[in-house]
Parts: sequence; C-alpha cells; structure tokens
Amino acid sequence: MENTTRITAGELRNFYTSLLAKLDFDAARRRTLSEIILASSDYQAASVLFDRVTSGLIDPKALPVHTGKKRRSVMIDGARTEPHLTCLLAMECACETAAFEGVGMVLVRGLLPVRRLRLYEKVAAAHGLAAVAREAVYEDMADAKITHSFLAVDPGHFGDREDLSPLLIEFVKKTCDAVIPTPYGTDPSLENEGTARTYAGNITAAYKNRDLIEVPSSVADDWNEIAAALEIRSPLIR
Repeated sequence: MENTTRITAGELRNFYTSLLAKLDFDAARRRTLSEIILASSDYQAASVLFDRVTSGLIDPKALPVHTGKKRRSVMIDGARTEPHLTCLLAMECACETAAFEGVGMVLVRGLLPVRRLRLYEKVAAAHGLAAVAREAVYEDMADAKITHSFLAVDPGHFGDREDLSPLLIEFVKKTCDAVIPTPYGTDPSLENEGTARTYAGNITAAYKNRDLIEVPSSVADDWNEIAAALEIRSPLIR
C-alpha cells in the first residue's frame, strides 16, 4: 500500500490558492477553483494545471465564448480556458435552461480533457435536477476533437406521470452520444457572457479547514518542485 502524508484541508486550500495566484488567476476564480480541486480529491490536478498554464495550453484570463444558442441548447468555445471553471459554467447554464424548458444542453468544444467530470452532475443535483456530463470524441473534417456535453433535466417539468421520468433520463443519456450539431455562428450579444459571472457556483468544500487529508507520498516531489518554482510554501514541507 502506498505511503501517505496527512495534512489539513486548510493547508491544502492555502497551497491551491497560492498556486493559482502565482499562475495569474483572478480572486474569484482562485476561490472557486481551489474548492473544486479539493472536492475532486484529484491530487494530480495541481501538477497538471501548472504544466498547462506554463506551456500556454491554458490562459488564466481566457473566458468561454458562446458560439450558438437555440431554445434548449447552447454551444460554447472553451479553447485555452481552465477546464473545471468552464465545466462549472456549462453545467450552471444547462441548469438555468432546464429550469425554464425542462431540458438544458450545453456543448463545449476546444476544452482540454477533464478528470472527475462527473463531479459536475452534483451541481444539477443541488438544483433538484437529473444530469449527465460526458466527454466524447467526434470527427470534424480530418481532425478528431473532444466535445464535452452537459445535460440537465427537470422531470417534474413534463408532468406527474411516473413512467415519464425514467424515459426522460434515458433520453438525456442517449442525447449525450448523439451527433454533435454544427456551430450556428457567433452571436456578438452572447460573446464573453462569462465576464458577468464570478464562477461561485454550487461546488462546495468537501472538507473543513481542520480535517486531515491523506495525500499519496508520490505527489510530494511534484508539489515541492512546483512550490519551489513559484516561490510559495509547499504544504508537505514543515
């Protein structure tokens, strides 16, 4: 069994927020993203984020861009955006649409792969909605690209028939695997709509500050190297 190091959730939060500050994320995104990473228990996330930002794959200032909208669906370009924040925005958008239309679907193109993607289904659950979040590869001309899909459903919107909710949820699951529609063209009125959001959504802390977390010792070297490179304090060095 792999050795672990026990640290408090508060120390880990401080490390994540210090890392994000050094990588030039603004205060609102730092708060939300540090909680998302903590809630995901993905100890590789800090290293992955550091590598992606320093290599230019992620721009901490980049915002998702709406590229199309229909009654129950929205298309978003997530190129160079931080994936977790864009996933949160997409699921919130799907939930808002579902609240009015019964079904809300958001497709995000250009987003980097995301670990713990099912975490965002909890956002819909907090709204009393059923949801599916998936990553799919589709063919676009000669290139294979990744599209993330976020679907939220309000079964109650369609009546009280007991046999309808399971059918509706099955519809959501099948729609995730459906052919991705072509872009509808950029609507200037929707472009960079994300600037109005602070990304403070329904992802909540999984741990209190004094809770002890067991971190695999195998991540210690990576965290210490990142801390040294950015001149911040590693939570694993006393």
